[in-house]
Amino acid sequence: MITRKLHPFQNYEFDFEEKWLNDMAQKGKLLTGKDAFTYHFSDSENNTRRYRIIPKKKKAFKEDELALFSECNWNYLFESNGKSILYTDDPKAPELFTDEDSYREYNKRTIRTYFISLIIWIIVAVIWGNLLYKNLPGNQVRIDILAERSLAGEVGCLFALAAIVILAVYHGIGLY
Repeated sequence: MITRKLHPFQNYEFDFEEKWLNDMAQKGKLLTGKDAFTYHFSDSENNTRRYRIIPKKKKAFKEDELALFSECNWNYLFESNGKSILYTDDPKAPELFTDEDSYREYNKRTIRTYFISLIIWIIVAVIWGNLLYKNLPGNQVRIDILAERSLAGEVGCLFALAAIVILAVYHGIGLY
């Protein structure tokens, strides 16, 4: 049976995400996949599985790195958001460690993505806010335009704009 659990972590929270996945594995829930908002788990009697998240895409690994993982009984599961998830069912398998350059490069990419998203959200908010402001009662050039508009719709649009600005800031600083 497949169980879906909400993805409760940000992309840069490797340690928390990894601990959570390992805790789920100890409860007999093995990771099988992931989509934008959820992890997919299957029920299993195996409670020795361990996961390791490495902040690299699969194509960024050298062949000898993948061979070393395999020799140490670590298997590649899948890639998600520029991170690779590996697992082992061998309790004696050595721990895997990530080099500082991989973390640094991943954090640069993540910050760049958040920054670009924030800029796009701000541009959308400014354009939409300008259009709303021009259409508010008292700002129209012609009175017949005012009669065609509903005040409730305009107020609703202002609330929607405020929500977009709040989400943009929330997403832009990496909390979303």
